Amino acid sequence: MTFREEVNAVPTGQAAQRQALLYLAFPHFYLPVVKLEHRAAIRDGLADRYLLEPPGDVDVDLAGIYAALTEAEGKHIDLYAEPWIGLWQSDLSQHPDALTGLFSPVTVHLPDVTQELAGRIHVSRSWLQDCVELLRDRRQLIFYGPPGTGKTYIAQELSRHIADTENVKLVQFHPAYSYEDFFEGFRPQGESSGQMQGFSLKAGPLRRIVDKAVENPGAAYVLIIDEINRGNLPKIFGELYFLLEYRDQAIDLMYSSDGAEPFSLPKNIYVIGTMNTADRSIALVDAALRRRFAFLPLHPSEEPTSGILRRWLNSKDYDTWLADLHDELNSRITDNDFKIGPSYFMREKIATDRTDKSLELMWRTDILPLLEEHHFGDLNVDIVTRYGLPALRKSLATKAGILDDDSDSLEPELDDDDDAAADPD
Repeated sequence: MTFREEVNAVPTGQAAQRQALLYLAFPHFYLPVVKLEHRAAIRDGLADRYLLEPPGDVDVDLAGIYAALTEAEGKHIDLYAEPWIGLWQSDLSQHPDALTGLFSPVTVHLPDVTQELAGRIHVSRSWLQDCVELLRDRRQLIFYGPPGTGKTYIAQELSRHIADTENVKLVQFHPAYSYEDFFEGFRPQGESSGQMQGFSLKAGPLRRIVDKAVENPGAAYVLIIDEINRGNLPKIFGELYFLLEYRDQAIDLMYSSDGAEPFSLPKNIYVIGTMNTADRSIALVDAALRRRFAFLPLHPSEEPTSGILRRWLNSKDYDTWLADLHDELNSRITDNDFKIGPSYFMREKIATDRTDKSLELMWRTDILPLLEEHHFGDLNVDIVTRYGLPALRKSLATKAGILDDDSDSLEPELDDDDDAAADPD
Protein backbone atom coordinates (compact mmCIF):
# COMPACT_ATOMS: atom_id res chain seq x y z
CA MET A 1 0.00 0.00 0.00
CA THR A 2 3.00 2.27 0.48
CA PHE A 3 3.79 1.94 -3.22
CA ARG A 4 0.18 2.82 -4.06
CA GLU A 5 0.40 5.97 -1.95
CA GLU A 6 3.54 6.99 -3.81
CA VAL A 7 1.92 6.35 -7.18
CA ASN A 8 -1.23 8.27 -6.26
CA ALA A 9 0.88 11.21 -5.15
CA VAL A 10 2.18 11.69 -8.70
CA PRO A 11 0.25 14.62 -10.31
CA THR A 12 -1.48 13.24 -13.39
CA GLY A 13 -5.04 13.31 -14.68
CA GLN A 14 -4.75 9.71 -15.94
CA ALA A 15 -6.13 7.50 -13.17
CA ALA A 16 -5.95 4.51 -15.53
CA GLN A 17 -2.17 4.96 -15.84
CA ARG A 18 -1.77 4.80 -12.06
CA GLN A 19 -3.75 1.59 -11.86
CA ALA A 20 -1.85 0.05 -14.78
CA LEU A 21 1.43 0.80 -13.01
CA LEU A 22 0.20 -0.85 -9.82
CA TYR A 23 -0.75 -3.98 -11.76
CA LEU A 24 2.60 -4.13 -13.54
CA ALA A 25 4.45 -3.81 -10.24
CA PHE A 26 2.28 -6.26 -8.24
CA PRO A 27 0.30 -8.46 -10.68
CA HIS A 28 -0.44 -11.04 -7.96
CA PHE A 29 -2.43 -8.48 -5.95
CA TYR A 30 -3.78 -5.77 -8.27
CA LEU A 31 -6.14 -6.73 -11.09
CA PRO A 32 -5.56 -5.66 -14.73
CA VAL A 33 -8.71 -3.50 -14.56
CA VAL A 34 -7.85 0.17 -14.85
CA LYS A 35 -11.25 1.81 -15.36
CA LEU A 36 -12.53 3.29 -12.14
CA GLU A 37 -16.19 2.57 -12.82
CA HIS A 38 -15.42 -1.03 -13.84
CA ARG A 39 -13.43 -1.63 -10.69
CA ALA A 40 -16.26 -0.35 -8.51
CA ALA A 41 -18.86 -2.27 -10.52
CA ILE A 42 -16.95 -5.56 -10.19
CA ARG A 43 -16.58 -5.12 -6.45
CA ASP A 44 -20.24 -4.14 -5.97
CA GLY A 45 -21.52 -6.87 -8.29
CA LEU A 46 -19.53 -9.74 -6.77
CA ALA A 47 -19.16 -8.68 -3.13
CA ASP A 48 -22.21 -10.54 -1.78
CA ARG A 49 -21.05 -13.84 -3.26
CA TYR A 50 -17.28 -13.75 -2.98
CA LEU A 51 -16.29 -11.15 -0.36
CA LEU A 52 -16.15 -12.44 3.21
CA GLU A 53 -15.60 -9.05 4.86
CA PRO A 54 -17.71 -5.87 4.49
CA PRO A 55 -16.60 -3.78 1.49
CA GLY A 56 -13.89 -1.22 2.17
CA ASP A 57 -10.74 -0.54 0.18
CA VAL A 58 -11.51 -1.32 -3.48
CA ASP A 59 -8.09 -2.85 -4.23
CA VAL A 60 -8.23 -5.09 -1.17
CA ASP A 61 -11.81 -6.08 -1.95
CA LEU A 62 -11.00 -6.95 -5.56
CA ALA A 63 -7.98 -9.00 -4.51
CA GLY A 64 -10.15 -10.97 -2.06
CA ILE A 65 -12.94 -11.48 -4.60
CA TYR A 66 -10.56 -12.70 -7.30
CA ALA A 67 -8.81 -15.06 -4.88
CA ALA A 68 -12.17 -16.58 -3.89
CA LEU A 69 -13.21 -16.92 -7.54
CA THR A 70 -10.02 -18.65 -8.66
CA GLU A 71 -10.16 -21.00 -5.67
CA ALA A 72 -13.76 -21.93 -6.43
CA GLU A 73 -13.13 -22.42 -10.14
CA GLY A 74 -9.70 -23.97 -9.82
CA LYS A 75 -8.28 -21.69 -12.52
CA HIS A 76 -7.73 -18.07 -13.47
CA ILE A 77 -10.85 -16.42 -14.86
CA ASP A 78 -11.64 -13.54 -17.19
CA LEU A 79 -13.97 -11.05 -15.50
CA TYR A 80 -14.93 -9.73 -18.94
CA ALA A 81 -16.22 -13.13 -20.09
CA GLU A 82 -19.54 -14.79 -19.33
CA PRO A 83 -20.89 -15.60 -16.84
CA TRP A 84 -18.80 -13.19 -14.75
CA ILE A 85 -19.43 -10.04 -16.78
CA GLY A 86 -23.16 -10.64 -16.35
CA LEU A 87 -22.76 -10.22 -12.60
CA TRP A 88 -21.36 -6.70 -12.77
CA GLN A 89 -22.03 -5.35 -16.27
CA SER A 90 -23.75 -1.95 -16.10
CA ASP A 91 -26.31 -2.86 -18.77
CA LEU A 92 -27.93 -5.68 -16.77
CA SER A 93 -30.79 -6.00 -19.24
CA GLN A 94 -28.44 -7.83 -21.57
CA HIS A 95 -27.62 -10.38 -18.87
CA PRO A 96 -30.83 -11.98 -17.54
CA ASP A 97 -28.91 -14.24 -15.19
CA ALA A 98 -27.13 -11.32 -13.50
CA LEU A 99 -27.65 -10.46 -9.89
CA THR A 100 -30.21 -7.66 -9.74
CA GLY A 101 -29.95 -4.70 -7.43
CA LEU A 102 -26.21 -5.02 -6.81
CA PHE A 103 -25.17 -2.32 -9.29
CA SER A 104 -27.23 0.70 -10.27
CA PRO A 105 -25.77 2.28 -13.43
CA VAL A 106 -25.56 6.06 -13.58
CA THR A 107 -27.69 7.42 -16.41
CA VAL A 108 -27.54 10.83 -18.06
CA HIS A 109 -30.77 12.55 -19.02
CA LEU A 110 -30.37 15.25 -21.63
CA PRO A 111 -32.52 18.31 -20.85
CA ASP A 112 -35.41 19.27 -23.08
CA VAL A 113 -35.07 22.33 -25.28
CA THR A 114 -36.23 25.64 -23.84
CA GLN A 115 -37.99 28.41 -25.71
CA GLU A 116 -35.14 30.73 -24.72
CA LEU A 117 -32.63 28.54 -26.60
CA ALA A 118 -34.89 28.31 -29.66
CA GLY A 119 -35.41 32.07 -29.71
CA ARG A 120 -31.72 32.80 -29.29
CA ILE A 121 -30.68 30.80 -32.34
CA HIS A 122 -33.85 31.59 -34.34
CA VAL A 123 -34.97 28.03 -35.06
CA SER A 124 -38.13 26.25 -33.97
CA ARG A 125 -38.26 24.60 -30.57
CA SER A 126 -39.77 21.42 -32.07
CA TRP A 127 -36.86 21.02 -34.51
CA LEU A 128 -34.31 21.45 -31.73
CA GLN A 129 -36.21 18.97 -29.57
CA ASP A 130 -35.92 16.45 -32.41
CA CYS A 131 -32.14 16.93 -32.22
CA VAL A 132 -32.17 16.17 -28.49
CA GLU A 133 -34.35 13.09 -29.02
CA LEU A 134 -31.95 11.81 -31.68
CA LEU A 135 -29.00 12.30 -29.34
CA ARG A 136 -30.81 10.45 -26.57
CA ASP A 137 -31.50 7.55 -28.89
CA ARG A 138 -28.51 7.48 -31.27
CA ARG A 139 -25.87 9.56 -29.40
CA GLN A 140 -24.46 10.72 -32.74
CA LEU A 141 -25.87 13.12 -35.32
CA ILE A 142 -24.64 15.20 -38.24
CA PHE A 143 -25.88 18.56 -39.50
CA TYR A 144 -25.32 18.80 -43.26
CA GLY A 145 -25.91 21.54 -45.78
CA PRO A 146 -24.32 24.35 -47.84
CA PRO A 147 -22.00 26.99 -46.36
CA GLY A 148 -23.52 29.65 -44.14
CA THR A 149 -26.47 27.63 -42.85
CA GLY A 150 -25.40 27.78 -39.20
CA LYS A 151 -24.34 24.15 -38.80
CA THR A 152 -21.41 24.80 -36.48
CA TYR A 153 -23.20 27.56 -34.56
CA ILE A 154 -26.25 25.39 -33.87
CA ALA A 155 -24.00 22.45 -32.92
CA GLN A 156 -22.17 24.61 -30.37
CA GLU A 157 -25.32 26.15 -28.88
CA LEU A 158 -27.06 22.78 -28.63
CA SER A 159 -23.97 21.22 -27.04
CA ARG A 160 -23.76 23.92 -24.40
CA HIS A 161 -27.43 23.33 -23.63
CA ILE A 162 -27.07 19.60 -22.96
CA ALA A 163 -23.62 19.73 -21.34
CA ASP A 164 -21.51 22.09 -19.25
CA THR A 165 -19.29 24.34 -21.35
CA GLU A 166 -16.12 22.71 -20.04
CA ASN A 167 -17.48 19.32 -21.16
CA VAL A 168 -17.77 20.39 -24.81
CA LYS A 169 -14.82 19.87 -27.18
CA LEU A 170 -14.58 20.95 -30.84
CA VAL A 171 -12.20 19.49 -33.41
CA GLN A 172 -12.03 20.05 -37.16
CA PHE A 173 -11.19 17.29 -39.61
CA HIS A 174 -8.99 17.86 -42.67
CA PRO A 175 -7.29 15.59 -45.23
CA ALA A 176 -4.11 15.19 -43.14
CA TYR A 177 -5.98 14.30 -39.92
CA SER A 178 -5.32 10.77 -38.63
CA TYR A 179 -6.28 8.25 -35.96
CA GLU A 180 -3.19 9.30 -34.02
CA ASP A 181 -4.33 12.93 -34.06
CA PHE A 182 -7.91 12.08 -33.13
CA PHE A 183 -7.59 9.29 -30.56
CA GLU A 184 -4.06 8.36 -29.56
CA GLY A 185 -0.65 7.76 -31.07
CA PHE A 186 3.05 7.69 -30.37
CA ARG A 187 4.77 11.05 -30.48
CA PRO A 188 8.42 12.10 -29.98
CA GLN A 189 9.20 12.95 -26.37
CA GLY A 190 11.72 15.65 -27.23
CA GLU A 191 15.46 16.02 -27.60
CA SER A 192 18.37 16.15 -25.21
CA SER A 193 21.91 16.91 -26.37
CA GLY A 194 20.70 16.70 -29.94
CA GLN A 195 19.22 13.22 -29.56
CA MET A 196 15.56 12.26 -29.53
CA GLN A 197 14.46 10.76 -26.23
CA GLY A 198 12.11 8.19 -27.76
CA PHE A 199 8.34 8.07 -28.20
CA SER A 200 5.42 8.13 -25.82
CA LEU A 201 1.74 7.35 -26.29
CA LYS A 202 -0.17 10.64 -26.25
CA ALA A 203 -3.92 11.06 -26.05
CA GLY A 204 -5.88 12.93 -28.70
CA PRO A 205 -9.08 14.92 -28.13
CA LEU A 206 -11.39 11.89 -28.16
CA ARG A 207 -9.25 9.94 -25.71
CA ARG A 208 -9.05 12.92 -23.36
CA ILE A 209 -12.80 13.46 -23.34
CA VAL A 210 -13.33 9.72 -22.79
CA ASP A 211 -11.09 9.80 -19.72
CA LYS A 212 -13.10 12.69 -18.31
CA ALA A 213 -16.42 11.00 -19.08
CA VAL A 214 -15.29 7.81 -17.32
CA GLU A 215 -14.39 9.71 -14.17
CA ASN A 216 -17.73 11.60 -14.20
CA PRO A 217 -20.36 9.16 -15.54
CA GLY A 218 -23.26 11.32 -14.38
CA ALA A 219 -22.40 14.22 -16.71
CA ALA A 220 -22.88 14.60 -20.45
CA TYR A 221 -19.84 15.21 -22.67
CA VAL A 222 -20.09 16.41 -26.28
CA LEU A 223 -17.50 16.16 -29.04
CA ILE A 224 -18.21 18.43 -32.02
CA ILE A 225 -16.49 17.34 -35.24
CA ASP A 226 -16.53 20.25 -37.66
CA GLU A 227 -16.16 19.50 -41.39
CA ILE A 228 -16.35 15.79 -40.65
CA ASN A 229 -16.46 14.80 -44.32
CA ARG A 230 -13.15 16.49 -45.13
CA GLY A 231 -11.18 13.77 -43.35
CA ASN A 232 -10.38 10.21 -44.37
CA LEU A 233 -12.99 8.76 -42.03
CA PRO A 234 -12.00 5.06 -42.01
CA LYS A 235 -8.40 6.13 -41.34
CA ILE A 236 -9.38 8.52 -38.55
CA PHE A 237 -11.91 6.34 -36.73
CA GLY A 238 -10.29 2.93 -37.24
CA GLU A 239 -11.75 0.38 -34.85
CA LEU A 240 -13.71 3.16 -33.12
CA TYR A 241 -16.39 2.82 -35.81
CA PHE A 242 -17.51 -0.33 -34.03
CA LEU A 243 -17.82 1.41 -30.66
CA LEU A 244 -19.93 4.24 -32.05
CA GLU A 245 -22.63 1.68 -32.74
CA TYR A 246 -22.02 -0.73 -29.86
CA ARG A 247 -21.47 1.32 -26.71
CA ASP A 248 -22.02 -1.76 -24.48
CA GLN A 249 -19.06 -3.66 -25.90
CA ALA A 250 -15.30 -3.34 -25.62
CA ILE A 251 -12.51 -3.98 -28.12
CA ASP A 252 -8.72 -3.99 -28.24
CA LEU A 253 -7.23 -0.72 -29.47
CA MET A 254 -4.64 -0.26 -32.18
CA TYR A 255 -1.94 0.70 -29.70
CA SER A 256 -3.06 -1.50 -26.80
CA SER A 257 -0.28 -3.32 -25.01
CA ASP A 258 -0.47 -7.05 -24.40
CA GLY A 259 -2.88 -7.78 -21.58
CA ALA A 260 -4.39 -4.29 -21.64
CA GLU A 261 -8.03 -3.96 -20.73
CA PRO A 262 -10.38 -3.76 -23.73
CA PHE A 263 -11.65 -0.26 -24.47
CA SER A 264 -15.27 0.85 -24.55
CA LEU A 265 -16.85 4.19 -25.44
CA PRO A 266 -18.82 5.64 -22.49
CA LYS A 267 -22.53 6.15 -22.98
CA ASN A 268 -22.33 9.71 -21.66
CA ILE A 269 -20.34 10.90 -24.70
CA TYR A 270 -22.33 12.45 -27.55
CA VAL A 271 -20.94 13.31 -30.98
CA ILE A 272 -22.25 16.09 -33.25
CA GLY A 273 -20.71 16.44 -36.69
CA THR A 274 -21.08 19.14 -39.34
CA MET A 275 -20.83 18.46 -43.06
CA ASN A 276 -20.48 21.02 -45.85
CA THR A 277 -22.29 19.54 -48.84
CA ALA A 278 -20.72 22.08 -51.20
CA ASP A 279 -17.33 20.58 -50.31
CA ARG A 280 -18.27 16.95 -50.82
CA SER A 281 -21.56 15.32 -51.72
CA ILE A 282 -23.31 13.48 -48.93
CA ALA A 283 -23.80 10.57 -51.36
CA LEU A 284 -20.04 9.92 -51.17
CA VAL A 285 -19.94 9.62 -47.38
CA ASP A 286 -18.69 6.33 -46.01
CA ALA A 287 -21.62 3.91 -45.57
CA ALA A 288 -20.40 2.93 -42.11
CA LEU A 289 -20.64 6.55 -40.98
CA ARG A 290 -24.13 6.94 -42.42
CA ARG A 291 -25.30 3.94 -40.42
CA ARG A 292 -23.92 5.23 -37.14
CA PHE A 293 -25.08 8.87 -37.32
CA ALA A 294 -28.50 10.46 -37.65
CA PHE A 295 -28.41 13.03 -40.46
CA LEU A 296 -30.27 16.33 -40.24
CA PRO A 297 -30.36 18.65 -43.28
CA LEU A 298 -29.84 22.40 -42.99
CA HIS A 299 -30.77 23.77 -46.42
CA PRO A 300 -31.61 27.44 -47.08
CA SER A 301 -34.85 26.48 -48.84
CA GLU A 302 -36.09 24.26 -46.00
CA GLU A 303 -37.03 24.78 -42.37
CA PRO A 304 -35.51 25.60 -39.99
CA THR A 305 -32.91 27.40 -42.12
CA SER A 306 -35.33 29.05 -44.54
CA GLY A 307 -36.77 31.30 -41.84
CA ILE A 308 -33.65 32.08 -39.80
CA LEU A 309 -32.70 35.33 -41.56
CA ARG A 310 -36.22 36.78 -41.50
CA ARG A 311 -36.64 35.89 -37.82
CA TRP A 312 -33.27 37.46 -36.99
CA LEU A 313 -34.17 40.66 -38.82
CA ASN A 314 -37.54 40.85 -37.07
CA SER A 315 -35.91 40.30 -33.67
CA LYS A 316 -33.68 43.32 -34.33
CA ASP A 317 -36.50 45.45 -35.77
CA TYR A 318 -34.62 45.66 -39.08
CA ASP A 319 -36.27 45.88 -42.47
CA THR A 320 -36.78 42.41 -43.94
CA TRP A 321 -35.73 43.32 -47.50
CA LEU A 322 -32.45 41.42 -46.94
CA ALA A 323 -34.51 38.26 -46.48
CA ASP A 324 -36.31 39.00 -49.75
CA LEU A 325 -32.95 39.50 -51.47
CA HIS A 326 -31.67 36.22 -50.02
CA ASP A 327 -34.77 34.36 -51.22
CA GLU A 328 -34.43 35.86 -54.70
CA LEU A 329 -30.79 34.81 -54.89
CA ASN A 330 -31.48 31.21 -53.91
CA SER A 331 -34.42 30.99 -56.31
CA ARG A 332 -31.85 31.33 -59.12
CA ILE A 333 -29.62 28.51 -57.81
CA THR A 334 -30.94 25.13 -58.92
CA ASP A 335 -28.56 22.92 -56.91
CA ASN A 336 -29.66 22.70 -53.26
CA ASP A 337 -26.11 21.95 -52.13
CA PHE A 338 -24.91 25.31 -53.47
CA LYS A 339 -27.69 27.59 -52.27
CA ILE A 340 -26.38 30.41 -50.08
CA GLY A 341 -26.90 30.19 -46.32
CA PRO A 342 -28.39 33.07 -44.28
CA SER A 343 -25.38 33.67 -42.04
CA TYR A 344 -23.68 35.74 -44.76
CA PHE A 345 -26.45 38.31 -44.31
CA MET A 346 -26.74 38.11 -40.52
CA ARG A 347 -24.26 40.85 -39.77
CA GLU A 348 -25.16 44.06 -38.02
CA LYS A 349 -23.05 46.14 -40.37
CA ILE A 350 -24.81 44.80 -43.45
CA ALA A 351 -28.31 45.11 -41.98
CA THR A 352 -27.80 48.69 -40.76
CA ASP A 353 -25.65 50.19 -43.55
CA ARG A 354 -28.08 52.39 -45.51
CA THR A 355 -25.47 53.02 -48.23
CA ASP A 356 -25.35 49.25 -48.92
CA LYS A 357 -21.58 49.44 -49.29
CA SER A 358 -21.13 46.63 -46.74
CA LEU A 359 -23.61 44.48 -48.62
CA GLU A 360 -21.92 45.15 -51.94
CA LEU A 361 -18.51 44.27 -50.50
CA MET A 362 -19.83 41.02 -49.05
CA TRP A 363 -21.52 40.20 -52.34
CA ARG A 364 -18.32 40.77 -54.31
CA THR A 365 -16.02 38.87 -51.94
CA ASP A 366 -18.28 36.07 -50.61
CA ILE A 367 -21.35 35.39 -52.74
CA LEU A 368 -20.02 35.73 -56.29
CA PRO A 369 -16.82 33.68 -55.67
CA LEU A 370 -18.93 30.79 -54.33
CA LEU A 371 -21.15 30.87 -57.39
CA GLU A 372 -18.19 31.21 -59.77
CA GLU A 373 -16.78 28.03 -58.24
CA HIS A 374 -20.15 26.31 -58.58
CA HIS A 375 -20.40 27.21 -62.29
CA PHE A 376 -16.71 26.65 -63.09
CA GLY A 377 -16.43 25.54 -66.70
CA ASP A 378 -20.06 26.37 -67.47
CA LEU A 379 -19.80 28.82 -70.37
CA ASN A 380 -23.57 29.20 -70.62
CA VAL A 381 -23.91 31.11 -67.35
CA ASP A 382 -23.00 34.78 -66.95
CA ILE A 383 -22.44 35.05 -63.19
CA VAL A 384 -22.93 38.81 -62.97
CA THR A 385 -26.04 38.85 -65.15
CA ARG A 386 -27.64 36.00 -63.25
CA TYR A 387 -26.46 36.62 -59.68
CA GLY A 388 -25.19 40.19 -59.60
CA LEU A 389 -26.61 42.47 -56.91
CA PRO A 390 -28.03 45.02 -59.43
CA ALA A 391 -29.84 42.23 -61.31
CA LEU A 392 -31.45 40.92 -58.13
CA ARG A 393 -32.43 44.41 -57.00
CA LYS A 394 -34.12 45.03 -60.31
CA SER A 395 -36.00 41.74 -60.10
CA LEU A 396 -37.27 42.54 -56.59
CA ALA A 397 -38.28 46.05 -57.62
CA THR A 398 -40.17 44.68 -60.62
CA LYS A 399 -42.02 42.14 -58.48
CA ALA A 400 -42.94 44.92 -56.08
CA GLY A 401 -44.28 47.03 -58.93
CA ILE A 402 -41.68 49.75 -58.45
CA LEU A 403 -40.08 49.16 -61.86
CA ASP A 404 -41.39 48.05 -65.22
CA ASP A 405 -39.77 45.02 -66.78
CA ASP A 406 -38.01 47.19 -69.38
CA SER A 407 -36.82 49.85 -66.94
CA ASP A 408 -33.08 50.47 -66.82
CA SER A 409 -33.13 52.16 -63.42
CA LEU A 410 -31.72 49.80 -60.78
CA GLU A 411 -31.27 52.25 -57.93
CA PRO A 412 -33.98 52.33 -55.22
CA GLU A 413 -35.83 55.62 -54.80
CA LEU A 414 -34.58 57.77 -51.95
CA ASP A 415 -36.86 59.64 -49.60
CA ASP A 416 -36.03 63.09 -48.33
CA ASP A 417 -33.99 61.73 -45.41
CA ASP A 418 -32.00 59.51 -47.77
CA ASP A 419 -31.27 62.51 -50.03
CA ALA A 420 -29.94 64.41 -47.03
CA ALA A 421 -27.79 61.49 -45.96
CA ALA A 422 -26.40 61.05 -49.47
CA ASP A 423 -25.67 64.75 -49.97
CA PRO A 424 -24.78 66.38 -46.62
CA ASP A 425 -24.00 69.69 -48.34
